[in-house]
Amino acid sequence: MPYVHLRTDRTLGKEELVELRRAIIENLAHHLSKSPDRCMIQIDAEQCVVLGDEGKCAFAEVRVRGRFDTAVSEAFAAAVKRDVAAQLGLETDRVYLHMLETQDGEIRSCFY
Repeated sequence: MPYVHLRTDRTLGKEELVELRRAIIENLAHHLSKSPDRCMIQIDAEQCVVLGDEGKCAFAEVRVRGRFDTAVSEAFAAAVKRDVAAQLGLETDRVYLHMLETQDGEIRSCFY
């Protein structure tokens, strides 16, 4: 079961939250072949998240069981960053993603 925790300083309405969850779930399904009904998404809006001396940013942590080819993980991270940035009205360089892949007791940790 993949778990995605997104934190942002942005304010989100109910429809924006639904769209953001949908985009994240679609990327999990498309890039990592994860079943949408097994994806857990937590979105925390209006958080004290600061990049540099200002907000206007987001941080996502993705935990997923399985090891993926580096190109697949990078494509997934790029797609999530693109979609989150678009939904939140941010530049992609204001969105950071930390991905933890676990398999057979081994953990791979990558920042994008």
